Amino acid sequence: MNRLLYVLGLSLLLLFGCTNSPSAQDSGTSMDMAYATTSKSLPESMSGNSGPSTSSNLESKIQTNGSLSIEVNNLSSSIKKIEELITIFQGSIISSNSSKSNKPYTNINIRIPSSSFNEFLIAVKDEASSVISENIYTKDVTTEYIDVTANLNVMKQTEHRFLSLLLDTKKVEEIIQVEKELMRIRADIDSLQGRKSYLDKTTTNSELNLSILENTPTSGNGWSFNRSLNNALSGLISFTKYAADLLINIVIFSPVVMGLLLLMFLPYKFYKKRKR
Repeated sequence: MNRLLYVLGLSLLLLFGCTNSPSAQDSGTSMDMAYATTSKSLPESMSGNSGPSTSSNLESKIQTNGSLSIEVNNLSSSIKKIEELITIFQGSIISSNSSKSNKPYTNINIRIPSSSFNEFLIAVKDEASSVISENIYTKDVTTEYIDVTANLNVMKQTEHRFLSLLLDTKKVEEIIQVEKELMRIRADIDSLQGRKSYLDKTTTNSELNLSILENTPTSGNGWSFNRSLNNALSGLISFTKYAADLLINIVIFSPVVMGLLLLMFLPYKFYKKRKR
């Protein structure tokens, strides 16, 4: 009984194997199938060859950025020194804004080469009287860079294959199909090239958002008679201007007000006479 079941099972396996075996394909394959095969199977077969060689020769790609908030004794002189440091470390100022309120401050967004980022950070902190806050954050994008580079190489080689195919194509319909596929491939190449350029830029350079605040005395030692007198005089002048403006407005608009009151009073007086 067991031997019979074994023979039946083996026969079924052979039967299914013969049924599922690939049959001979028709030799007259259409151009559409050729396009689909080239555009889909080629990147997968080529990406496996380009990946390992790229990763073995590539250095780590690290994005390094940060923010730093410091206090200084003199804002203007410290800004000049920091600008000198930016020049020394071959950096550049992306944007800046400042305010001279009760506590003067300046915010500077700085781009600096990643290789000099730590040294520049130390030099800036040496100029500070105190460090309020410091945040440094990094991101490893090496794997993404490898994938983007490999896919970009694959798409460029695929584009070359389609260009060769376009030279051998004679029919108008087939030419149109190949050109459409070339347009799609070119869009993918541009997208990958843009991403690679971004990763190159953000790993070669780092950005530091620097906030510089000037120390202001909080005790009575910062009181000044001249400053208090100037503030009082400024307040008196402002009040005098306000009172003068109010008086001028009253004088100018008084005829208008009197006219409106007269227009309101005349109908009332006429109504009283009619009633009597």
